[in-house]
Amino acid sequence: MMLSALTFSMLGGCQQQEPDYIEVKRVHEQLTKSEVRDYLKIIYSLPTRKVPPFPSAYAKPAEWEPTRTLSVHDLVLEEEKYIENIWNEEVLVRQLSRNKPLMKRLKRARMTPQQFIGFTRTIGMAMSRGSLRENQNLREILEEGERVVQRLKEDKRSFSALSENNEEDMHVVLQNAMWLTRVDRIERLLKVPPENVDIVRKYASRLEAVFPDDFKVNPLDEVQDLLVEYGLPFEETELVGSDVNLAWEKNEARVGHDPIDGATGTNKLHEELIRVKEILDKQ
Repeated sequence: MMLSALTFSMLGGCQQQEPDYIEVKRVHEQLTKSEVRDYLKIIYSLPTRKVPPFPSAYAKPAEWEPTRTLSVHDLVLEEEKYIENIWNEEVLVRQLSRNKPLMKRLKRARMTPQQFIGFTRTIGMAMSRGSLRENQNLREILEEGERVVQRLKEDKRSFSALSENNEEDMHVVLQNAMWLTRVDRIERLLKVPPENVDIVRKYASRLEAVFPDDFKVNPLDEVQDLLVEYGLPFEETELVGSDVNLAWEKNEARVGHDPIDGATGTNKLHEELIRVKEILDKQ
């Protein structure tokens, strides 16, 4: 027993020093300026002076083949598993382990691949959160998305049978399936502390020069729903009601029109229509 303890003690003495970074930084944890600076030092020491290639940070919208016989419910569960696997740390560690210049630099900095991945994601997600527009209310969009996803999970129809009955049904399901990646992106963005957004903005020019494009653009634009963001003119919903159900009495009706402020009213309306058209053309 004493021999075993001595052997263990001798082996322990031969081990390398513990890494400076013991824990893995997560997206919801606050960054420090020194951590960002140390991370940039590692990147600048690489031959490319760029963050090594990472798989896409965000899943693409679902594209289910019309021949898929699984139910919509099962396809949703399959897609959610695929989306979650994109952030699988083990896959990324195996990929980075083949990058010899990076591994050499991490060893010198006494940082593990897992910790490097943690810093990359935490900094990158803070950059993504900082790219959002002020009018994008994440919690409101998330609530809408959760309702849509729940309806998809309740749909037990075979996906391939939808086109046989009504191709429009398949189109609607695919449109709604886009909410799977929207919800995933929003949930991840909501984890980012506002303090992290402030810190990465201080190093914006340096970080944007080395980070992949995924983290430098608004992550919701690619999966944008114009009806959610801008609304649909004259849309009839359950809440608003339908025109056919409007009730009115002739003796209560007002006859006439509102005065228009000369040509100004018409010009403003024309300008607004042009602005909306430009927004839609960019999509």
